Amino acid sequence: MAEIIIDLARFLIALTAHFYWLLGGVAFFLADFCDRFLKKAKLDSVPWKWISIMCVCIAMFLTWRDEYKRMMVTEAALRELSLPKLEARIGPTYGFDDHYRAQLFIGVHIKNLGAPSIAEGYWLEIVLHGEKMTFMPANIPAQGATFHPADPSRKYLLVFYGKDSLYEKTNSTAIEKGGARQGWLRYVLPKIRLSELKNTPYKINFTDVNGKLSSVQSKVGDRFDINTPAVPGLEDPLHHMK
Repeated sequence: MAEIIIDLARFLIALTAHFYWLLGGVAFFLADFCDRFLKKAKLDSVPWKWISIMCVCIAMFLTWRDEYKRMMVTEAALRELSLPKLEARIGPTYGFDDHYRAQLFIGVHIKNLGAPSIAEGYWLEIVLHGEKMTFMPANIPAQGATFHPADPSRKYLLVFYGKDSLYEKTNSTAIEKGGARQGWLRYVLPKIRLSELKNTPYKINFTDVNGKLSSVQSKVGDRFDINTPAVPGLEDPLHHMK
């Protein structure tokens, strides 16, 4: 009962405010109109009863409209909170030439500022020689994908493990609100040499559970630094050989 009385009081206060605003505006207009154009007319002859009724009706509509707009704003805010909000950034990137094809291993960090959601897709878009190309992420074997340096004098190798695949980490288990995942995305680019990709911009597209598209952009570097710091949560791919 107390809640009803409070709501009624709020309604009457808002209604009264709109009513006096409307009635004051009408009175000012009529007074000015009579003074300017109807010198002999008196304000006493104005049908204030019907004008007041009209102002009450308009004030009721304006009061309802104010509450409706507040409700729509609240619903929009709640709807925004119920939607995922995925953001990503590019981390370390490694590239290799492998039998007349280039391979890229791109480290990606993805976080969710909205409702829990998976992330999937991760298709790579790149424009090379004026042609737009699209590549889907390739599988990273569970036992690891191993790459040796092109220069035999370099005493190291790189191993990327399937457990660190970002696709696997985000495709089956939702990222909670405020949570994040990081992992590797592997792309195989047939008939393309790594040297052709240097300084080439690219974009990685991904979707949330509702199919909303997001993307992150970067460019292929002109060199690949094996001294890149390890990424937290990922096994360091760099292995030194004796």
